Amino acid sequence: MKHLLIICCVFISFSFYGQTFNGNWKSMGYGRMLTIKNQNYILKDYTSISCVINSKGNLSDLVENISLTKDTLLIKIGINDYYFVKTDIKICEKTKNKEKDPIYNFEVLAETFNEHYAFYDTRNINWQKMYHKYRSRVTHRTTEHELFLIIYEMMNEFNDGHLGISVPKRIEKNALKLLLKKRTQNTSSIKEINEWDLAKKVSENLLDTIKTKRNGIIRWGILKSNIGYIQINQMLGFADYGISNTNDFNTFWSKYSSKTSKKSDTEIATDEREGVESIIGEVMKDLKNTKALILDVRFNGGGNDEVSLKILSNFNEEKKQIGVKMAKYNDGYSKPVPIWIQGSTDAYIKPVYLLTSKASASATEILVLGSLCLDNFTKIGGFTEGIFSDTLNRKLPNGWEFSLSNEIYLDHLGNNYEVKGIKPDVLLYTSNSISGQFQQIVDEVNNKRDKAVLRAIELMNEK
Repeated sequence: MKHLLIICCVFISFSFYGQTFNGNWKSMGYGRMLTIKNQNYILKDYTSISCVINSKGNLSDLVENISLTKDTLLIKIGINDYYFVKTDIKICEKTKNKEKDPIYNFEVLAETFNEHYAFYDTRNINWQKMYHKYRSRVTHRTTEHELFLIIYEMMNEFNDGHLGISVPKRIEKNALKLLLKKRTQNTSSIKEINEWDLAKKVSENLLDTIKTKRNGIIRWGILKSNIGYIQINQMLGFADYGISNTNDFNTFWSKYSSKTSKKSDTEIATDEREGVESIIGEVMKDLKNTKALILDVRFNGGGNDEVSLKILSNFNEEKKQIGVKMAKYNDGYSKPVPIWIQGSTDAYIKPVYLLTSKASASATEILVLGSLCLDNFTKIGGFTEGIFSDTLNRKLPNGWEFSLSNEIYLDHLGNNYEVKGIKPDVLLYTSNSISGQFQQIVDEVNNKRDKAVLRAIELMNEK
């Protein structure tokens, strides 16, 4: 899942350091209140009924780019532009002494959805009906684990992979006990397919010699007939923290998380950019003399948009705008922010066959979206999942964290692919579920085949 680097990593240009930006600033979209006083800041999540401190600190810890034009403050974070206007709203007092009230916490979450969720119509959701359905179950006597289950069930009804809620482990544990009491025993015989294991099996089936980095986040090699193969399984985890490739999956990510926990969001973003630039540079050097490439993102659930765009720039000769993004704001949307891919002087412009599936989601879909602007790309496989929006990450008064989708992404022609996903040029996977598509791939690999790869080779031979 991709995470919006919320304004807790506000970028500040030190040449403007001082009192220029002092005051209270209200974001245009995103529901943020930013207070700057000399070298300190406080960032708050607000709605019409609440205000919760998200983060605070010293501006000297924050870097890069902030500008003021007339009464509008512009903050740039990666590919994102955030606009703020001066405000004298005083709202945080409304939250005091209500932090533990289950009704108030539910109402704050509901009001956040009401003000910021962008896809009620797209997902055919009657928000008022849903709100009353779940609000009726909350009273002042509702326990923490009961409240968690109510919110969890409501979010599931959206069928949106970018919705989530994070609570302390003890609450999850108690909620699970309550849930097991309510449910009858699950008699389903469906076996979940691990996408990480399947990705490894696919690469081993295709390649005699496999190069890999970051515990299998990326694998590459050369197929017969001099066709390059790149498998990218996440748009996150590329930073070089000296963690051995021989660690198993859980150990690798435990060590990776330990490293990132000591870093700021801006440091992590820089590490990711530098890491993917280094690795993809090595990959493209190895494969530059191939006559075509297969780029496999069938098992990639997302991560960081900038990682996707950095990868895609290796297949593009000059800077191009691939689309725009906007956040829900009042009854419309915030100012469109253009999304660009950079050009490369040694770009790979020979045929590229992009393999996708229902599991290709979030930041991975930004790569697929950008490929629509590149004439040498052909998409093969299945529809992508259709969850493009960054996650708007918020805090409730009781300290719980949750996320929702508040942005729309449009391609260079103005098309919105949320929910429906991006259709491949060659549709091979007809199942509407990830498990159904993965089962097809499993069956093929067990028979030493991979229909998507074979189709790519056929298309290349027809050129």
